[in-house]
Amino acid sequence: MNYQGGARTNYVSITNIKGLTKALKRWPLEVRKSKIEKGKVALFATSRDGWPSFAIDDNGEDIEFDVATLVMPFVREGEVLVVMEAGHEGERYVIGNASAWVRRGKKVLRTFLCLEDIYARAARKFSVKVDSIARARC
Repeated sequence: MNYQGGARTNYVSITNIKGLTKALKRWPLEVRKSKIEKGKVALFATSRDGWPSFAIDDNGEDIEFDVATLVMPFVREGEVLVVMEAGHEGERYVIGNASAWVRRGKKVLRTFLCLEDIYARAARKFSVKVDSIARARC
């Protein structure tokens, strides 16, 4: 069975849509305008692999997808960009994560969580050892 995933962001205001589109040209992402929130756009992964991680540059070298340098310079300062991704490989496993980003001047801040975080959170909440909770995978 093959992995299938999906990924998208929330809708945010972009300061330079042409610049963002150019920065993302080599990545499997689509920029979509909101039908509800005027002037805002979201990014959607166009492949079933989820959020992009690597691509090939003009010199044939691997380059890493970096939200902080590729997307955040174009997000209106102070607005929070939320990136969400989830996927599965049949019944073998389900994974997912989310990150939130904000730009304050030249500084970009990030917070992150993943579905696997639920084990530690449940252990704390229910006062049990995290190792006593069986993992949801084959």
